[in-house]
Amino acid sequence: MHRDGEEPTVSRESEPVEPTARFIRPTPTLPAGRPADQLLAELRELRAADAPTRGGRTFAYVYDAGLPDVDELAATAYGVFATVNGLDPTVFPSVARLENDVVGAVSAILGVPGAQGSFTSGGTESILLAVKTARDHARATAPRPVGSPVPVCGTERPPSRAPAVLSPERINGRGGMTEDLQFDWELSGSGWAQCRVADGSAELKNVVSYCTDALSDVLHGVIGLYGATAVQRFSFDLEPAEARWVLRGRGADVDMAVYRFPDVSTSYDAPDEDGTPVWGSRQPRTVLGHAVMEAAQSVLRLHGEDGYLAKWVRYPFPVAALQDLRRLHLRHDGCARPHQPALV
Repeated sequence: MHRDGEEPTVSRESEPVEPTARFIRPTPTLPAGRPADQLLAELRELRAADAPTRGGRTFAYVYDAGLPDVDELAATAYGVFATVNGLDPTVFPSVARLENDVVGAVSAILGVPGAQGSFTSGGTESILLAVKTARDHARATAPRPVGSPVPVCGTERPPSRAPAVLSPERINGRGGMTEDLQFDWELSGSGWAQCRVADGSAELKNVVSYCTDALSDVLHGVIGLYGATAVQRFSFDLEPAEARWVLRGRGADVDMAVYRFPDVSTSYDAPDEDGTPVWGSRQPRTVLGHAVMEAAQSVLRLHGEDGYLAKWVRYPFPVAALQDLRRLHLRHDGCARPHQPALV
């Protein structure tokens, strides 16, 4: 047994050191296969050396309900989701639904209906995300500009062993206007798409329903910025939540803000300030127009008009809107970035 950062102690005698649970000598070849009963018996034997997870005598890392029925239910639930990967809710929409339900229940208990949240992999990640959320919320709602505060967080483990959950740029933020906007639109399954938007400070992902002509709404919202109306709004149906985008033209720049409402069936007419700000950025219009146009063209290139309609079901690909945005962007923005060839 050895401390972090120190070399393990190895015997200098001729007799080999007996491996322990913390220091196991690597073997040159893979072991032979074993019957399932034998393998399970070995796993149970290994578990016998662990601290007990039941009985209330281990006060870290485990949570004992003290109710056998709850233990059995939890084990069965784990089995149901054992092969599900929570990284991509567009492939496993059950994860998004469970996340929404859990966040809704917790926000109700805390007396803050409509609050937003997400599943995390553990305590360290949840702490970092909580601090980052507080900083981003302050930037979006403070009466005066918030600079670039640097969150200082402790971790549950020594730094050499703590996982790199977020990059320093993502944690610290870079403030001000950036020109590294990313906008992605990906169809998944039948009637679902994942919309991702990110800049140098923050990222937002939404799993969007086909209940609205969402990609067309995005294109028309950006197109409107080239006209006389300075403020453009459009919403995504997240079933059940609403993600409302507000684009405000500021000369050659655009202030982008996304607000989340818990129930799209009741929030369409609600003022923006009733929602929770979940993402915001200021970008040059040329950067926004280019990013959205290229994302839409990538969708068309990948699926074609027929493939898009087969996946999106209720609405065809917005060909005319894409053509209009491309024409306005190339004519008015003087964009120096490379452009994909027009497909329509």
